[in-house]
Amino acid sequence: MLKYNNYLEELKKPKNLISIGTKKDGWAKKVQEWLNLHRFHTKGYYTRVEMDDWFGKATASAVKEFQLINGLKETGDVDLNTWLCLVNPMYNAFMHIGDINGDVSERLVEYINQFCKEHPTEIHPNSGPWVRAFMKGNEGEWAAWCNGVVSTALDHACASLNIDMNSILKWEWSCERTKQNALKENGTAKYYSPEDLLLCKDNVKIERGDIFLVIRKSDNRARHIGVVENVNEGVASCIEGNTNDEGSREGYELCKRKRNLTNGNYGIIKLK
Repeated sequence: MLKYNNYLEELKKPKNLISIGTKKDGWAKKVQEWLNLHRFHTKGYYTRVEMDDWFGKATASAVKEFQLINGLKETGDVDLNTWLCLVNPMYNAFMHIGDINGDVSERLVEYINQFCKEHPTEIHPNSGPWVRAFMKGNEGEWAAWCNGVVSTALDHACASLNIDMNSILKWEWSCERTKQNALKENGTAKYYSPEDLLLCKDNVKIERGDIFLVIRKSDNRARHIGVVENVNEGVASCIEGNTNDEGSREGYELCKRKRNLTNGNYGIIKLK
């Protein structure tokens, strides 16, 4: 069973038609957020609207454009069909992956890959529907969401296998706290430091399904986190949230990155 299902709040269907005149009740802003996000989700749609929670002519015009591209009736109003089309990327991202047989590390890769295919993106720094879905309904400058993505993917992976997530690794807000939990070995997850990897402690090596952490050398604190999809010739293909072209922990999207394992200071968490 899932520990947290805050994404369902983002998918909640409106009870009434959202149209010109809708204001300051949160629904107009939700529509505006998704319209802006569809610049990343819908081919041919490149429009941005102001997110003022006021459904005016500009928002209605953008809705018509979105409806035209998606083969919907061009009313400018957000009815149920238009709403479902707007939130469809998140619906796809959180679809249940069947078959209760399997390995939790493999299922973790499957879920974070499923998230990644829908290209979750923030709107403003650490805010928007995707951030709230991964951060238990929270957003804001403090809500660096890279760890939220990993924790949420692990939550879904465990639930799909009928495993209690806490028996492996607790859901956490920050990658440093995730590292500390793995160090304490309260669950089956175990942390290996950059030094452990260098010395081949327990004959460990980085492989598919590991959680990787970028470790700051000055204080050994974890500053960023993701999941290893595969490793080939010393290069790890990783899936990371809240990153960017530079691999920062304060980026704007969930995407795949290539990391040269000889150039960085990385630790890993093995889930079993």
